[in-house]
Amino acid sequence: MKESHSATHGHFDLDGFDQLPQEFRRALAAYGCRPHGMIFSRIHRATRAHACTLAAVDEACVLADDPTKAARRADGVSSWTVQQHLEHLLLADRAITGVLREMLKGRAQPAGPGRPTWVGYLVLLRGSIRRGKGRAPDLSVPTGLQLDEVAAGLRAVKDEVEALERALPVLAAATSTRRHPVLGDFTPLQWLQFVHIHHVHHGKIIEDILIDQTG
Repeated sequence: MKESHSATHGHFDLDGFDQLPQEFRRALAAYGCRPHGMIFSRIHRATRAHACTLAAVDEACVLADDPTKAARRADGVSSWTVQQHLEHLLLADRAITGVLREMLKGRAQPAGPGRPTWVGYLVLLRGSIRRGKGRAPDLSVPTGLQLDEVAAGLRAVKDEVEALERALPVLAAATSTRRHPVLGDFTPLQWLQFVHIHHVHHGKIIEDILIDQTG
């Protein structure tokens, strides 16, 4: 009898391992991961998160290439200009892609309980961050980079995210964690999902700044 695993985004048969791209099967085998339904679910989620994250970073790159939009501000919406939001995303993305590189090399050990806080779970489950409810970690507070530096940095981040495609099966299977300053311990897959959620959050704020007529 065929076994199957039901996931939010579809059904994944255990014998579906043979249908995965060859490079995915090789990566999973090299990682020592036995195929099972949960892995197929995670690979699906990782593939979707990767595509969404890449699209979100690309949108940030487009904004960073527009000096007029980057200079906009709307104090009724945010105390940061569009450029400062983009710099914040760049600084956060650099830190997270660095964490992902280390985790995928097996250098990240479980920290604390090895799971998100309840707020972290809520962010991941809802796929959104409540506006005005958090404070940016010190490492991602804008420092006044020039716009061309922000634009170049975001393009480099985009290249890093694109390169993650080759590691998606390992990223999906990995269970090691690294701590977010506020949201608890994330696996590589959760970190990738968070990058997209974080970009969407600031993208909506930027959209409201650009719509505002008082800035």
